[in-house]
Amino acid sequence: MTCMRLNEGRICILVDGSPFCLVCPSLFIDSFESMDDYCTKPYYATFIRWLKYFAFLLAVGLPGLYLALVMFHPEAFTLKLLLNLYVSEEATPFPLAVEMTLLVIMFEIMREAGIRLPKSVGGAVSIVGGLIVGDAAVKSGLISVPLLIVVGITATSAFVIPQLDQQISILRLVFILAGSTAGLFGIAVCAVLFTANVCAMNEMSVSYLAPVLPFDKQRAGSALFRRSFHTYAEKQETVEDYRGTNNE
Repeated sequence: MTCMRLNEGRICILVDGSPFCLVCPSLFIDSFESMDDYCTKPYYATFIRWLKYFAFLLAVGLPGLYLALVMFHPEAFTLKLLLNLYVSEEATPFPLAVEMTLLVIMFEIMREAGIRLPKSVGGAVSIVGGLIVGDAAVKSGLISVPLLIVVGITATSAFVIPQLDQQISILRLVFILAGSTAGLFGIAVCAVLFTANVCAMNEMSVSYLAPVLPFDKQRAGSALFRRSFHTYAEKQETVEDYRGTNNE
């Protein structure tokens, strides 16, 4: 990936003692690309890229959306599903928002513990800890099964985009707070503020959402589709192209 970024005209910074490379300017779409995309067929790489975008939305917004629908908009569920959710939540002693927040925080604690421990035991501790704690919490009636499923899907989706794990962890809590206090209206307001903040970000006179914002029809396709190598050979995207589009 470093060679590809250099070929695009980016600046790559190597720091002694660190196994990572800093790329300037960094774009939002870079987090959803990997070298595996260029080792497979274009249609499969495009499918995986769309899957990563969907996983990002799930990791950030699913817990808050679940709280908003259950607490403020129960009519969105079918009657049978709503009755199952009611029975599950009636047996728990804490409010739904408190359960969700505690469960997400516990997951972050176990994930951080798995990262800090040696690799030989880190993965095993996080997996075994999650299974034991989750199973014990459900059997003791502290949390409901649907809530555990939602957090499990959210946690799994977050692992798909490891480059944005820090942002996802904070945004997830923000959307949980918005969904538990104002329902879908809070989710919408939070999404608008998040989008406005991302649109205002720029680095080295290059928009963080380039080439989607400002929109460039020819280059925006690379954010959603992995083009063939013949297309890349015909025209190479450089950082000067992004600057020129941004200035316009």
